[in-house]
Amino acid sequence: MIETQPEDLSDRGQAPALVVQGLSTVYGTSYGHIRAVRDVSFQIEAGEAVGIVGETGSGKTAIALALLGLLPRNGRIVGGEISLGGVSLVNASTKRLRQVRGRRIAMVFQDSMTSLDPLMPIGKQIAEGMATHLGTSAGDAKQRATELLEEVGVPDPVTRLGQYPHQLSGGLRQRVAIAVAIAANPDVLVADEPTTALDVTIQAQVLDLLERERQRRGMALILITHDLGVVASVTDRVIVMYAGRVVEAGPTEDIFRDPRHPYTLGLMNSMPRLDSPLGVRPAAIPGSPPTGYEAVAGCPFAPRCMWARSACLDEYPPLKHVAEASGDHEAACLVDVRTEGPSA
Repeated sequence: MIETQPEDLSDRGQAPALVVQGLSTVYGTSYGHIRAVRDVSFQIEAGEAVGIVGETGSGKTAIALALLGLLPRNGRIVGGEISLGGVSLVNASTKRLRQVRGRRIAMVFQDSMTSLDPLMPIGKQIAEGMATHLGTSAGDAKQRATELLEEVGVPDPVTRLGQYPHQLSGGLRQRVAIAVAIAANPDVLVADEPTTALDVTIQAQVLDLLERERQRRGMALILITHDLGVVASVTDRVIVMYAGRVVEAGPTEDIFRDPRHPYTLGLMNSMPRLDSPLGVRPAAIPGSPPTGYEAVAGCPFAPRCMWARSACLDEYPPLKHVAEASGDHEAACLVDVRTEGPSA
């Protein structure tokens, strides 16, 4: 198999897989500008698995689209920097983004039925990335596509090569989408709600597949979801988003054992638990998240927070290291939810 890499994209392992610094994005609408992502910073090392969690509208998918240069026409990056293995992606040319997408960073979208081309056999869709980024011949690409389908657990891969997306079940389509994404062996794989609309058994299989491929290939994984339970057994670190901002971040074990932001605590309390007494329902977070149009001076979660103080309405608390916490556990909150009682 012949593998050729684009210019300046071959020095893997010399820097963190991905560095995001001060990223801000906006969407223009007829009602004004929506500030989807606000001053977000994080770093992901090679081979690391990071979960980004939060409610719908918290900015998770906006971050993913910005990373790949796929923001819609009404969306744009208005601040910050994205560095992929030392290669800057903000304001990168269309040519450079085409070199990077698929080869250095790839994405598994939440709806495999719309992310796969309905008019192209799945074998060609898998082979396309290898031909474009690796210079693989048609024969070798077909052979490798067969191997990839087998790796991701698609039965009878030779027959499946000639089939179209509509001929496969939702679970098989998602496996094909993963095969397409990893075909050129990217450094970073972004999985945006990859288990949406799948039953629980298939969800577990897809998550196991992503974890297995991450370990097999040594690639970094960004798992985007609204469900904290999904990231519990897969990720090394968790980033909790609210209203476009990072409100808490740290090792997955620390976040689950000792959440320090009221929003994180609310998300965890809203999860069903097998050990809950009969008849006890998960606790919903009261109120609704901000729309993104308005400028919020203080903490955007304050109107929904039982710990909110008057100071929370006046200033936005920066991310700071959590006292007595291990690792890089940080939270953006003025109160200590462990020791301070909810405000009256």
